Amino acid sequence: MSHLLVDVNIWLTDSDEAAANLASLKFSQSHRAADPKDPARIITTTTTTTFSMTREMARGICQHFMDAHLIENAADLTSPSFKERGIYMVTPKGTHMLERFITKNGISATHIAHIFAEQPIHVKMLHLERRSSDDEIIISKSVIEVIWRRVAGAQPNMTKLTDDELQQQLLSRWFNKPVKLEELNVEDGLVVRKVQKDDKKGDEFHFTALGLTNWLTEFTSCGGLDEAAELSAHLVRYGLISLVHDRGKVKDHNMVLSVKAGGAGGGAGAMMVSLS
Repeated sequence: MSHLLVDVNIWLTDSDEAAANLASLKFSQSHRAADPKDPARIITTTTTTTFSMTREMARGICQHFMDAHLIENAADLTSPSFKERGIYMVTPKGTHMLERFITKNGISATHIAHIFAEQPIHVKMLHLERRSSDDEIIISKSVIEVIWRRVAGAQPNMTKLTDDELQQQLLSRWFNKPVKLEELNVEDGLVVRKVQKDDKKGDEFHFTALGLTNWLTEFTSCGGLDEAAELSAHLVRYGLISLVHDRGKVKDHNMVLSVKAGGAGGGAGAMMVSLS
């Protein structure tokens, strides 16, 4: 039996505090087992791991947190970069991942229990299995089909909002009591638009590549845009989605990702090409 203690102080913090916390991060893990010489006696072994890093390295780690949608800029939700003198907060995904970590490892976290009760937590997060050898996401046809079922949802998650209205709603947060323009639960699946086919035989459901990668980063345990893009490429590979049209231009710094085999995160068979 193991017991892990960790001090967390990043619910609402600035870049200086976050960097300082990471610079002196400490984990203490206690393992209790029966004494081989006396089974009735319990021996407790405690291992303490301390991480020491420079401020620059700490900022880099925080950037990875942002890439994985674990934290976000409280003052500018559209900002993808971890900046100096910014104010940051934990996302619903970040809260979910922390709560799961606490539960899985038996962590004593009574000091933040009220946070889990008050702040929103993604309850429909899809946790992806990873290889123990290199931490790459395990990719197979069945895994991609599971991902697709979660992306598509039980039924199309359609919207009639304009792009600006949809962006406004997606960037609304629980604490500012936003006025909902449309009842739209993003956890139920990727937001799509219903479009009639050119031959007028049936309908298609369209979405943007950025919308898909953002959804995958938000509602699965993938660690950033690179893994989300590769998972998206596997959806194309297995014929689950297809390109309708490409409005991208070279100056837009678009990325094209193609896969043949292998795991997400830059594994064998994955190739990302920059058009910029």
